[in-house]
Amino acid sequence: MIWVVAVLLGCSSPPTCDRPEQRVGEGEASISCEELAPLEEELELLAGRPLDRVGRGKLYAALAQEPVEKLKVRASEAATRRDQWRSLAGIDAATERSARVWLARSQPKEEFNELLLSTAAVWAFDDQEKLVLTESDIEGWIRYASLCREVQGGDPLRLSVADRVTAYKKVIARFDGGDRQEKIAVVSVGALWNGLRPEWHSASYEKQQAWIAAAPLPPPMTADSIGYFSAIVDASPVSHAQALADVFGPLPLSSDVD
Repeated sequence: MIWVVAVLLGCSSPPTCDRPEQRVGEGEASISCEELAPLEEELELLAGRPLDRVGRGKLYAALAQEPVEKLKVRASEAATRRDQWRSLAGIDAATERSARVWLARSQPKEEFNELLLSTAAVWAFDDQEKLVLTESDIEGWIRYASLCREVQGGDPLRLSVADRVTAYKKVIARFDGGDRQEKIAVVSVGALWNGLRPEWHSASYEKQQAWIAAAPLPPPMTADSIGYFSAIVDASPVSHAQALADVFGPLPLSSDVD
């Protein structure tokens, strides 16, 4: 976490929160950077990736317009919601996260929702099912497919700019063309990648082999990276999601990316 706060509390130059214990405001009418952190952490969990410098600046610039007492209430409420999101796991968690981002699209414009949408970057949505496909979901699929290729003895995926355009289109098409169960599976595999990565590295050989046997992997391929990626996405997203759940259990949501 990078502690940066643009808080305009009568100062010509906004102070920066480079330490969690630093306080914003004066005396009793102040709030620590650590107290403000849940607002950023909740947004990042929902977006599936960290805020960039621009997004972080916008978040705290917006918070700067509010009285410190109101900020304390907002931060406390955000901490409760953040902890609730962290307590969720697995396909249900990915579904709830997708639905929350969808809700941000349907609500009146509000700074948090606008920042959530810009950070999450929605690439597809279904208003009937109230689900969205975000950029972190698609990037999760790319990383997941790369792992699949590596466990079959291949090299990590190397996608050109043109290949990435094709990869995005493939995942979007799977989301758009699927029923509710398939849409949820597409969202889940990508959204839970951040939680899978540490689990995979710490898993026993037997558990890794159990997943390799359960996942709908294509035959070992020497095709180029985009060809392999297409084979992974063309297989059943539901089977991919179920194999992960069966072997690794309910994976947590996370905003950490490799």
